[in-house]
Amino acid sequence: MRLYTTAAQAVDRRVGWSNLPLPLGIATLIAARIRLRQENLYDTGTALSIDKPELQGTSPGYLTARTPDGSHNDLDHPEMGSTGMRFGRNVPISRTYPESPERLMHPNPRLVSRQLLTRDVFKPATSLNLLAAACLQFMLHD
Repeated sequence: MRLYTTAAQAVDRRVGWSNLPLPLGIATLIAARIRLRQENLYDTGTALSIDKPELQGTSPGYLTARTPDGSHNDLDHPEMGSTGMRFGRNVPISRTYPESPERLMHPNPRLVSRQLLTRDVFKPATSLNLLAAACLQFMLHD
């Protein structure tokens, strides 16, 4: 597995997964996902205050469609992304610290949102292409 992920990472850096034929591109993305899960994700289990939910995988539909509780997006790890599960972290919790309430609210998120997102007139997105739109759709859906 290590040889596969290392080789795929080298090919991705040199050629780019999007420039490969479809099967090789998919294999490169799978290798990247494997490596990220092995080396970059911490604390993906349940939150301390929430019991592990019962996964909804009773019908064969969970193999091909999204379930209401978010389970079975990854059949090897069906609980990943489901209700009550933590998001994957890139840093161990032991290396993190909470922000003070004063610092957490400075600058005020509502003020920033209003200053940056309020539109007085229609402003077309002239530089946004279809690839960016597809990427946003993918990220927001997952």
